[in-house]
Amino acid sequence: MADQDAELRALDFGQVDSESEPDLDAKFLRTSDFEEFVGRRCDLVRGPKGSGKSALFRLFARHEEYAVQLAGSALQHVLIATATGLDGTRELSTDDFKRLERGSHFDVEQVWFSYLALKAAEAIKRPEFRPRGELARFMHSTGIRADRRLLPSIKRMWNRTVSDTTPTVRKLQILSSGLEVGGRTEGFDMRDILRLIDEFLRENGLRVWLLFDNLDELFALRREKRAEVLSALFSVCNHVRGSFEAIEPKLFIRSDIWNDLQFTNKSHWVGKQIDLTWTPEQLAALMLKRALAAKPIQARLARALPQLTGPDAVEELSYPERQAALHLVFEPTLSADHWPTWPWMLDRARDGHFGPLPRELITFGMQARAAQLEGRFEAGGALIAGEAVRKAYPVVSRLRCETFLSEFPELREHFQRFRGQTTPRFHRAQLERVVMKDLEPSGKEMVEALCEVGVIAPADGHHHGVAKEFDVPLLYRPGLGLLLRGRR
Repeated sequence: MADQDAELRALDFGQVDSESEPDLDAKFLRTSDFEEFVGRRCDLVRGPKGSGKSALFRLFARHEEYAVQLAGSALQHVLIATATGLDGTRELSTDDFKRLERGSHFDVEQVWFSYLALKAAEAIKRPEFRPRGELARFMHSTGIRADRRLLPSIKRMWNRTVSDTTPTVRKLQILSSGLEVGGRTEGFDMRDILRLIDEFLRENGLRVWLLFDNLDELFALRREKRAEVLSALFSVCNHVRGSFEAIEPKLFIRSDIWNDLQFTNKSHWVGKQIDLTWTPEQLAALMLKRALAAKPIQARLARALPQLTGPDAVEELSYPERQAALHLVFEPTLSADHWPTWPWMLDRARDGHFGPLPRELITFGMQARAAQLEGRFEAGGALIAGEAVRKAYPVVSRLRCETFLSEFPELREHFQRFRGQTTPRFHRAQLERVVMKDLEPSGKEMVEALCEVGVIAPADGHHHGVAKEFDVPLLYRPGLGLLLRGRR
């Protein structure tokens, strides 16, 4: 019992957000989506919150060497550069846009052109590269490449103010570094700079990936403004994709935000996108790989399954073998009614639009571990009893609802209206005229909004625009406060 208690305390499924995961490379699961991302021209990665977009982004951003190893020859001659998405490199924040907007010459597309030029130039600042001419002058004047000449260095130290508010590259550099730069006062044409970078890359047999993540942080509380700013970004990236073959912007974005965007030639992204999805087999591998990051768990599982020599060995297991390994972590059935534990968890980790999703299963695992440590339930030889999993479920639901309220504050009152309801199924008229009466958004827009975030889903298989009845998915029922008798 003492050994099992120590193993349970060592068990750690990791963080739900990849930003907080220090050893993501050891826990990353190579899926078919990864293979597709590196195997063909893919410039758009879509998925709901918790689907693994940021994990894929950070694998390349923080663990490039490991990502290259996984990708094999697919990433030869590719330079990886992060734009938005990493701590300390979010140069273009909401506050920065607000400051730029005060200028009479503000143009959001020009801001993005300048930003892409800066990030693409940063990718070729490595010592082995020697840009010349106008490109070299651009890199010197913006401070991207250290200028060894004394006079420009002194100018960079002393020239700390600007007189205009035009969103030129010189103004953008102030926002990111706090320093004015020396060099040309008339600025640069960003399209010319991008052309020069593209020529330099092609001459050297190279390409650059510009990775964008955390785009939801721009104007997070102003949905329409965020859509305007991000639509401009995608419009600029369309131009870059069509004009410069060696510069490849790759954007990671939530599915609901993508649906809000309106820009010319949006259809041009069709065929160049991946919608992240997870199968039960992949999710089982993900949970096992994370669990096996702890040495005591490796030893425990290897005694029953000798082929489990470490986290990477999980990917070689068949699905039945993965389930057998999971049964050593979670009790195979829920003790009260003998319902299989893993399918029960999967059913409660999906919303009305996507799922099941990694974020909810990781939360499930961690909350079930906490419940087992507190309750000391009999687990039948596993580490975590079915009863602990059952007790974790309402906590998972509540955390999901709290997370979504921070993302969609305009739906707070709508969420509260579900509290005390005694059924998970609602007729459209009941939702529009009774449950959500006098709230905004209302009517059809309200139904669309709740369906978009997965809080309800059509019960009859029809599109939400014509469906007559809607269900609240299992994931949300306890967190929303539904009172459902006889249901677990």
